[in-house]
Amino acid sequence: MTNRGSRFDMPTALTGAEDTPELLTRHSVLSYPLLREAPVNPVQVKRVSGIDRLGNLSARSVSISLAAFRISSFLTTPEGQDPTLSPLDRLSGPLTETLATDLRTLITTRQHLTVGLVPVSHVAALQQFFGVNTAIGAGVKPGEFLVHELSEHFLPEELSVVREGRLPSQVEERYLGELSEPHVIVGLSPSAWLRSWATGTPEQRDFVAMAFTGADSSKISSHNYRSLREMGAPVLPSSRAYRSLFSPKFWAYVVVFVYSSLRALPVTFVHSFHGSVALLWAMDIVTAIPYTWGLVAFITAHRTWVRFTGLVVTIVTFIAPYFYFWTHGQGYSWKVNAVVLLMIAGAVVYEGINYLRDHAVADGLRHSQM
Repeated sequence: MTNRGSRFDMPTALTGAEDTPELLTRHSVLSYPLLREAPVNPVQVKRVSGIDRLGNLSARSVSISLAAFRISSFLTTPEGQDPTLSPLDRLSGPLTETLATDLRTLITTRQHLTVGLVPVSHVAALQQFFGVNTAIGAGVKPGEFLVHELSEHFLPEELSVVREGRLPSQVEERYLGELSEPHVIVGLSPSAWLRSWATGTPEQRDFVAMAFTGADSSKISSHNYRSLREMGAPVLPSSRAYRSLFSPKFWAYVVVFVYSSLRALPVTFVHSFHGSVALLWAMDIVTAIPYTWGLVAFITAHRTWVRFTGLVVTIVTFIAPYFYFWTHGQGYSWKVNAVVLLMIAGAVVYEGINYLRDHAVADGLRHSQM
């Protein structure tokens, strides 16, 4: 489901990413013209992808499926609705291979969301085919359909790639179908798909095993790797430590840890400080993770008490090291105070930019450019 390239190539005119003119939304989900033009619901995108902040949903962690239309179209034919066969057994060989390749690619490249453009009349068939989510902590809540609508209904002929004639008629027919028929953007979490099918029907488990036969597991997340190992998928084994080297989350925590570790280092040169440098260093380290959690909870949580708790945790963990520094010293020079204030201002500006990016991405998804 990851076809990228020049927007003037045939299929990639639908799936390719490009830079957005706005600095705040660079390399975000808005890099895809399809998602930028269509009236997309940002709340649904965040919920289905399972991401904590929309600004963190980068173009590299999202893919646009070309197979979604082909599979949904087949599922609405008499052959695709044969009651004597399981949903997977109804698929033709090429479609099964395409689906397996897509799942493997999505998981090994750590995609958070895959989306497709399908006729509204095909959505129910797709939802029945993929089934419900049984995974905890991936995508939508357990018990909900894996596939969800992410946008309002619209006509494909309203898309610029169609209006400007950048798609040959055979490509339109193969990947869009009837242009005057209402379409919708649907999406699902690849991790939720994998974990649900890894514990699903025998046909689903066999499909997952086939898709990951001989797969390099070094770039697979630990949760997904555990699901594959528990079901006996023949992936190439790898250690958790080695897989962590390919995890963006791991490196994010490394950056936070290193920054927090080094932040106390300059204090050793401040002779007016009479407290414990080791204690100040420990406070920086210990408060780093709860500070991050509190900030995310304050900005993204839906429940009032969670947002309030996040705000309190953020303020306390942010101020604590600075409070200790100022209450365990006297006669600091203006240079020392200026550096501390610059550090505080830098943190506020950084989080402010993240906040603005979240809202810019949400607004870009919500407002259609058709």
